[in-house]
Amino acid sequence: MADLGGEDGRLAANSLASAQVSLATIVGPALAGLLLAHIAPAWLLGFDAVTFAFLGVQAWRARTDTPSTAQPLDANAAESGFRLLRRSDLLGLIVLIWLFFFLYGPVEDALPVYVARDLHGHAGLLGAYWTSFGVGARASTLLVGALRHRATRRITLLIVAGWGACLVPFAFAPAGATLVSFAVGGFVYGPFIPLTYALFQSVTTTANLPSVLAARSAALIVAAPLGMAVGGPIVAGLGAGWTLTMSGGATLLLAAVASAVWRPSQHATRAPSTLVRATLDTP
Repeated sequence: MADLGGEDGRLAANSLASAQVSLATIVGPALAGLLLAHIAPAWLLGFDAVTFAFLGVQAWRARTDTPSTAQPLDANAAESGFRLLRRSDLLGLIVLIWLFFFLYGPVEDALPVYVARDLHGHAGLLGAYWTSFGVGARASTLLVGALRHRATRRITLLIVAGWGACLVPFAFAPAGATLVSFAVGGFVYGPFIPLTYALFQSVTTTANLPSVLAARSAALIVAAPLGMAVGGPIVAGLGAGWTLTMSGGATLLLAAVASAVWRPSQHATRAPSTLVRATLDTP
C-alpha cells in the first residue's frame, strides 16, 4: 500500500483497507444481534468457527506466486525492524500506539457488562453499540483518505484525545447519549490505523518497511489483551460505566503527555526516488 498510490496516495490506500474492517464491524455485530434472538450462543459461535475454517482453506489455496517482473528486496539494505524502532521518531510513535491500544482493552471488557447490567439490555443493544461505532469509523476512514494534509502527527494526537473524551460520559449519561457518544467515538477512532500506518510508511524506506511493520505488529499484539486482563478486575470492582469513563480519562491524559514529549525526527534521511519521503509535521 505504501507504493500503490505514491506519496500522495498512500493515505488513501491505507484508508480503503481500513474501511473494509469498519464495514465488517457494521455488519457483523448487527447480524449477530439478530441471530441471537433465534439461535443459542454456543451454536452461533460454532457457526462462526466454521466460517473461519472456510476462510483458512481459501487462504491456503490462494496463489502467492511473485510476478517475474517484481523487483527483489535488497536484503543488504533491510535492517532489523526492532533496531529501527529504537529511532526516536518511531519509538515515540510505537509507545503512543501501544498505550492507546492498552487503554482500549478495558472497553472490550466493560461494554458488554455495561449493556447487560447497567442498561439491562440484550445482545441486540450491544450489537447496536458496535454497529454505530463501525458506521462512524467507516465514514471517517473514507473521508480521511481524501486528505492531502501533512499534519499527520497532530491529527493522530487529536484522535487519541477525541476517543478518550467520547468514553468519559459512560459513568453518568443515559443510554441514548452513550450510544451517540460511542458512534462519535467510532468516527474519531476510524482514521487512527490508516494515519499511523502512513506515519510508519513516511519515515521508513521501502527496503526496511516490511521488517518495521513486522516489529510493529509483534510489539503491539499484546497491548489490547493486557488491557483486557487489567480491565476485568476493574470492571468487577468499580462497575462497567466507571471503567469506561476511567479508560477515557486515562486516554485523555495520554494525549496530553504525548503532545508534550513525542517529537518527530528533526532530520530527514535522503532516499532515492523509489523510496518514500518523510512527511511528519513539526509542531
